[in-house]
Amino acid sequence: MKIPESEDERCQQVFSKIEKIGASRRKKKDENTNVQIVDVIASESTEIESGKLAELSVNLPKWPDQYTGVPNDILRSALFGINQCAERKYIESKKVAGWGNIEIIYRGQELNQNDLSVWGSILRRAKSTDLGLEVRVRASELLKDLNKDTKSGGNRKILHTSIERLASGLVQIVNVGKKRYGATLIQSFVKDEKTKEYVLILDPALAELFKKTDYTWINWQNRGLLSDYPLAQWLHGFYLSHSDKPHNIKVETLRMLCGSGNDNDANSKNPKQFGDNIKKALTQMCDVEKEWSWRISPKTKIVSLKKKECDDVSCPQP
Repeated sequence: MKIPESEDERCQQVFSKIEKIGASRRKKKDENTNVQIVDVIASESTEIESGKLAELSVNLPKWPDQYTGVPNDILRSALFGINQCAERKYIESKKVAGWGNIEIIYRGQELNQNDLSVWGSILRRAKSTDLGLEVRVRASELLKDLNKDTKSGGNRKILHTSIERLASGLVQIVNVGKKRYGATLIQSFVKDEKTKEYVLILDPALAELFKKTDYTWINWQNRGLLSDYPLAQWLHGFYLSHSDKPHNIKVETLRMLCGSGNDNDANSKNPKQFGDNIKKALTQMCDVEKEWSWRISPKTKIVSLKKKECDDVSCPQP
């Protein structure tokens, strides 16, 4: 039922129904008329309130089970970098490298590809409920998504630390001419230390990053195959986020975008080493995405990626 533009309009409709019932009572002297009037008021109030709740509820888009939707702004930036150092540095409201006109400011402990995998696994479960409501998931379920030993205490500790980072780091994303998004990637969490179940809540503002073509479906199984290769994982997400023909990009540009240009990365002061690493990573990525091929120009150091022309079935996207 369509909600009227104003509550006054709805009230007029309700009073009109009551007047009709009253007129009927005067003619028939029906003893049940008072009950009818109460029923009208109750049903109309319920419809109004349920309509308001429907307007206020915010959902993530519905994607197929084998995929996870991830915002393009995140996939095309160094927010989730490739640093694998055990010790993460704290970033104090600093811009991170991003593609095009994207501006991302982050304050919190450094994030990497493992954190993105954890967040993506949470998003997979959050799509079935409204943002702002509880998402219940056991640690073993998340570890299974990550292809990790579900009984390992060390893995559980790493998972919990990742959730802490996601819940404490403030992300601001600004697209030129658009709104500024600002929130933590996990709004809050509660962990049952006995059952190891997490009760997580995601901020409804997160929906701002999932509008129309602002996000990409990632085949989560394929991403999992690259779990030991963070640079390949980053490249995989970056190139998937360009559904049209991928751009030809310089190796140095990719180095900055993936976070390898950060001071905390071992390759930050060794671009030549990164040049060798990216060749391996591109090969690892194309071993998973069989229809892709790559080439780096020896002269210009520009990476060219080719994707097979595909239909919506073989290459589904939102």
